[in-house]
Amino acid sequence: MSPDTIMTDPSNPLTTFQSLAIPKLRDDGSNWADYEPRAKKAMGSKGLIGHLEGRIIPPQPYPMVKGIYMINDKEPATEDDIEEKEMKIQEYEQKQFLTQSFILSTVSPRLSQKILHLSTAKDMWNEVTE
Repeated sequence: MSPDTIMTDPSNPLTTFQSLAIPKLRDDGSNWADYEPRAKKAMGSKGLIGHLEGRIIPPQPYPMVKGIYMINDKEPATEDDIEEKEMKIQEYEQKQFLTQSFILSTVSPRLSQKILHLSTAKDMWNEVTE
């Protein structure tokens, strides 16, 4: 899929974000009162607020004991269990990266460079709110 396709695909959440009137957050934060509610509503519309606020707990893979994934001390995980867990991990990661991408694309280039190294959307958001 080319970048042009991604940006014009209506099922792509970034397309929706770009069509919303979200002002870029200025370096000095002088437009915070306008930016913050619009940004939160846009992220909320895509189910990302929990990632922004750090309320979503990352799912953990099943522990492996002697080469076997285990649900608990006595029960091995089935292939379906493992696949379901992997899907939950992937969904979490996708939403976390989408939230981070949204933040990076709606702040000034200077702020973007300042927060780019942070590993969670919550950390990024906290940094731009300071």
